[in-house]
Amino acid sequence: TLDVLLVITAPTKYPLDLRGEGIDASTLKITWQPIPPIHHNGPGFYYIVYHKRTDRKGQPTRDEVRNGSTFFITGTDYYVKYTIQIQAANSIGFGPKSPDVIAFSGEQGAVILQQNCLKYS
Repeated sequence: TLDVLLVITAPTKYPLDLRGEGIDASTLKITWQPIPPIHHNGPGFYYIVYHKRTDRKGQPTRDEVRNGSTFFITGTDYYVKYTIQIQAANSIGFGPKSPDVIAFSGEQGAVILQQNCLKYS
């Protein structure tokens, strides 16, 4: 027989390919590459997204994502600079945080200025 010892620990990796994309004038979409289940290292796996406007002081906001690999920040001003990070966790503990990534919320829609135009025939 073959005996296998499984060690249950906190995650040892952070998700890769962390990105932020402004998808409209008031929404920042944050995505990352999911960690394969073999690297969850224990039960109760989830992600923690940290985000903070770079023009504000204080600690980043912390949000948990239990399903999927996408998080939305809504109600933002347009074209605002954010610092974002991601971390994996499970019921045992927390993995390392990713390096900071800079992302911008969405751009304001195009503004069309109408001017008085004369039509000559």
